[in-house]
Amino acid sequence: MKTLTQLSIIALGLAATVYAANPVLEAQEGNTLLIDNFEDGDLTSELGPWVSENDNGDGGKSTIETKVVASEDEDHGKVLQMDYSLDEGTLSYDPQVMTLVTFDAETGSYDVSNCQQLEYDYKGASHKVRLLSPLNKTAGYNFYQSNQMDESSEWTHQVVDLETGFKWPWWGTEIPIKDILGSVYGFDWFFTGSTGDEGSLQIDNVTCKMKQTYEKQTYEI
Repeated sequence: MKTLTQLSIIALGLAATVYAANPVLEAQEGNTLLIDNFEDGDLTSELGPWVSENDNGDGGKSTIETKVVASEDEDHGKVLQMDYSLDEGTLSYDPQVMTLVTFDAETGSYDVSNCQQLEYDYKGASHKVRLLSPLNKTAGYNFYQSNQMDESSEWTHQVVDLETGFKWPWWGTEIPIKDILGSVYGFDWFFTGSTGDEGSLQIDNVTCKMKQTYEKQTYEI
């Protein structure tokens, strides 16, 4: 029992060291961190670059193009647009593509546990948002993911709570969400389906709303 206790203490210490090495995501003003509103016209967010990935390396033939465009809605100025087409090719799984905002932290990841909600506006194709963590490599690259967002022909404001709005897929050994939030290297907007599926999604005003902190008040009676 003593040996098991010592090993547990060592394991906890190592875990604390890993998470302590990741910088904590902080608000710019008030309780909000604006990740990107795309008004500068480039593919670099406050936290790092926007990049696209496809399934071609595993035999798929899906494509995705990501670019900043001028919105037809004057309330949204410039927005990020993702145009995709799915083709399973020789894949053994459903075709998929994604556009992700990657973090430029010195450690490669941020501790995002201080972020209560991920918020963004979107118009267009149905999609999911996923939390990306180095820890996912130990779980067969399974990722916490949001519910499927409905296709929308109008601008829609979407709010995803980081602790309760992301679900583990039904397969693989689940990693606790608090561990994932301690080491996140990005968020992605994810599309999957069948060969021949194609669509376009625009997003804008991607932000993290931080948890509120309160000063402890003492009153004399």
